[in-house]
Amino acid sequence: MTSRNDQNVFERISAAARAGNVNAMNIVGNFYYNGELIERNYRLAFKWYKAAAENGHVEAMRNLAEMYHVGEGTRKSTNKAVEWFSKAADRNDSASINALGYLYHKGDGVARDMPRALEYYRRAAQLGNAEAMVNLAYIYSQGDGARKNQMMSFQWYERAAALHHPEAMRNLGIMFYEGHGTEQDIKRAYWWMTRAAKLRYDRAMCELGDMYHHGAIFNRKRAQCWYETVLRMSSDGEIRKAAFAGIMELRNKKAPALD
Repeated sequence: MTSRNDQNVFERISAAARAGNVNAMNIVGNFYYNGELIERNYRLAFKWYKAAAENGHVEAMRNLAEMYHVGEGTRKSTNKAVEWFSKAADRNDSASINALGYLYHKGDGVARDMPRALEYYRRAAQLGNAEAMVNLAYIYSQGDGARKNQMMSFQWYERAAALHHPEAMRNLGIMFYEGHGTEQDIKRAYWWMTRAAKLRYDRAMCELGDMYHHGAIFNRKRAQCWYETVLRMSSDGEIRKAAFAGIMELRNKKAPALD
């Protein structure tokens, strides 16, 4: 239930949108999409994003593309998604450039095209998009569409971690621990994994618990603390099961099934 103040805010911004304010159009779209200040309504979110996008609002172009991509508030259309991501990309929207890279990387509604995907990822990364940096790091770590290069993977994860990307921090921790792409450094491994865990990245929390449980630095209390934090905060069933199993192992008991 919204308060009178919330209703007043929504009405003021909606009035500005109806009067042609493009930023307000996108904000109203966000309100409807997120169910913020008003009941969630994807159809109306799509309507306002489209209005803003057609008037040159770059973020709205990306929002519209994402709705076309998944079919929220409109019929799913990869062609329309690519069209609007491309329009935003033409205006150097790094998230849209990364999204195009992802579509071509995964062959999601378009023919898989790794040279094109890499081109988009690199362009987005050069614009400072941390997600694109992580995508590049993954490609180089796996040799997925490019020659495997652990050193290059490490460098891209390092750049993304400097932008506080939790997955990049977690992967740096693993690379330091295993000595992949860099010299092995156990202290840095724990440091990076801890940074990722403190950003509430549940996979890093569980793996940090494992590192204190089974790794080079054994600490029962810290292992249990991170496992318990996973159970309090994570909604991922597989990660929760792993954390629960870790706790039961610490208690020297066989882990039963977790509902």
